[in-house]
Amino acid sequence: MNLKSMAFGLALAATALVAGQARADETCPSYPKEQWMSEDAVRAKATEMGYQVRGIKEEDGCWEVKGVDSKGAKVEVYLDPVSGAVVAEKD
Repeated sequence: MNLKSMAFGLALAATALVAGQARADETCPSYPKEQWMSEDAVRAKATEMGYQVRGIKEEDGCWEVKGVDSKGAKVEVYLDPVSGAVVAEKD
């Protein structure tokens, strides 16, 4: 492997690392628990958005919904706990 290809590989790895950090930094605002949507409301909201819900849990101040999107792909969707707006989505 020559120096040029090593530098290119390092640049790709650094880009992937930065992109991963940007995804991890996407968090929900901090709200008191009594303001959060119920799990049933989150399930209804996600279903309304076209997801087939397989599981719901609290994750980093968000509701994390694991399921399948309208194209049949597995997804993890992070919802704002009060508004139900999508904060992030992972394939």
